[in-house]
Amino acid sequence: MKNLHLQYIARILDLASEKGVSCWLTSLPLEVYGFTMNKQEFHDCIALRYNFKISDVSALCFCGQKNSINHSLTCQKGGYTHLRHNSLRDTFAELLSDVCKDVVTEPPLLELSGEDLPRGSITTAEARLDVSARSFWTPMDKVFTDVRIFHPHAPTNAKMSVTQMYKHHENLKKRAYNARVIQVEKGQRYLYTVGV
Repeated sequence: MKNLHLQYIARILDLASEKGVSCWLTSLPLEVYGFTMNKQEFHDCIALRYNFKISDVSALCFCGQKNSINHSLTCQKGGYTHLRHNSLRDTFAELLSDVCKDVVTEPPLLELSGEDLPRGSITTAEARLDVSARSFWTPMDKVFTDVRIFHPHAPTNAKMSVTQMYKHHENLKKRAYNARVIQVEKGQRYLYTVGV
């Protein structure tokens, strides 16, 4: 039992010491980008960082299950999964619009007309990536970006190292969209994988 507890603490410290993880603590509190937080939000962020219990949270989630940090960061109904993703997507799109042209959030992809895409590719007409932009690397090139948010303490990530988690989530998105962007859209694709 003691060994499991030490492994858990070591994992939390590994995650907290990753390159760039602490940048939010030293960022300028720019309100235009949502970088300001009140005292309660700051305490909650510290609790999330070290997987501590957050105070003043309802005992039950909207979905009916017991509420916890792990549950609220992975629940698709009552959790914060979509809020975290959309917030990062919108901030990224706003920053891209300062340097690129034709920035579009959740652009519709071209319809497929018999293209042979690898197994696992998203082929539905409703397929979307998070942001597209023109003139990212060269004039008029089209770049598609996708944000992947994951919770490193989720049970599905528990047995993976930090590097393996990022690679796993990156590969899931690549398998789903890479071929379609390159073969059909004739664009480039960049993925931003964030463990939160």
